[in-house]
Amino acid sequence: AEKERKAAMEKRRKELAGSLPEEPEAGGDGVVTIALRFADGRRGQRRFDGDEDMATVFNWVDGMFGMERERVELSTMTGQKKFVWGDVEGGDMTLSDAGLGKMTGLRVAEIEDED
Repeated sequence: AEKERKAAMEKRRKELAGSLPEEPEAGGDGVVTIALRFADGRRGQRRFDGDEDMATVFNWVDGMFGMERERVELSTMTGQKKFVWGDVEGGDMTLSDAGLGKMTGLRVAEIEDED
């Protein structure tokens, strides 16, 4: 079953990576640059339109960095704002709604299973 789950995740990752919107021009109106910092030291950076959906950021993390979006918590560097998939999957929170500025750093943490 684990093998099948892994295969399904791989397929989904390819689909998510392929579904990402085109990156807008730097410095464009309402463009948000998101810099990711992972616990293992990896980093990622990408631009999105401010009216892009927060769920897209989770899809980016999943599709490009191989972390299941359902098990990821994104938080601002100060820890003031935290986002989890359940809050954004409905697609009704844009980056602007989420209060992300032109240049936003987000920590990416894996949500531990609660046994």
